[in-house]
Amino acid sequence: MNQKHTKKRKRTILRGTFLLVILLLISYTFYSQSQTEIGSVQVGDAAPNLSLYNILDDQVIELESFKGKGVLLNFWGTWCPPCEEMPYTENQYHAQDGDIETLAVNVGKSEVKVDRFVKRHELNFPILLDHNRGVLNAYGVKPFLL
Repeated sequence: MNQKHTKKRKRTILRGTFLLVILLLISYTFYSQSQTEIGSVQVGDAAPNLSLYNILDDQVIELESFKGKGVLLNFWGTWCPPCEEMPYTENQYHAQDGDIETLAVNVGKSEVKVDRFVKRHELNFPILLDHNRGVLNAYGVKPFLL
């Protein structure tokens, strides 16, 4: 009888542990899902406004000022090889004839580094600085390593 009681107790502990692990996994899934949705823009959502300094004309630009227009919003860094698309973006900027506004948001680099990059590539569209990653986070852009 003692051996039967021990087997039953082990089985109960095993089932309880299994149930606890399943509950933890379900809880983690819900938690991680809720964290990824915060700050990310979904299709059909209104774009969060941005208010950033444009190094080319020494003024602050707000996204709201382009309401009703198409806007190409490009997050980039001076350090990333894919950001070498900027000369192509420059060509498209001139080809648009004002139908679409191009805004390039630089993330986390100093104005001096960004200015060197802009001059080297002869860029003329608005180059905005997001020093504190506020706009990057508002749009849920991930991963973006600095």
